[in-house]
Amino acid sequence: MKIRNGFVSNSSSSSFIIAAPKGKEMKILVEIDLSELSEQKINSKEELLGVFEEVYGANTESKIKEEEYLWNWYQKALKAIEEGKIVYCGCVGNESDNPAELFIYNNGIGKTKDIEIIKDAGDD
Repeated sequence: MKIRNGFVSNSSSSSFIIAAPKGKEMKILVEIDLSELSEQKINSKEELLGVFEEVYGANTESKIKEEEYLWNWYQKALKAIEEGKIVYCGCVGNESDNPAELFIYNNGIGKTKDIEIIKDAGDD
C-alpha cells in the first residue's frame, strides 16, 4: 500500500477508506447533466447535416452513406428529431479537469432512463 505524506504531484491514482453497515450494497449514485457537456443542440435535419459536415466532413446524405457507421448514427439522430426529440452532440477527453467528462470518457454514458444513446463515447 502506498502511503502519502504531504503534497504529491503527478499521482495517477487516489485511495479511499470507507465503512458501511454489514449487508449494505456499496453503491453511490452519480448524476451528470449531459447538456453541460454538449456542444451542439440539434432540432432539424438541416442542423444535423451541418454538424455532420463540421465534425465528419460529410455535408450531404450521399456523403454520409459512404461510411456505414456515420449513416447509422445519422439515421438514428434524424429519426429522433422527426419524433420531436432534441439531439445533443458533445465530446469528452481524457485530459479534462472535469470529473464528469472523465467519467464518461472512461465508462461511456451507458443505459439511462429517457435518453436514447445514438453514439456513445468510445464508439469512434
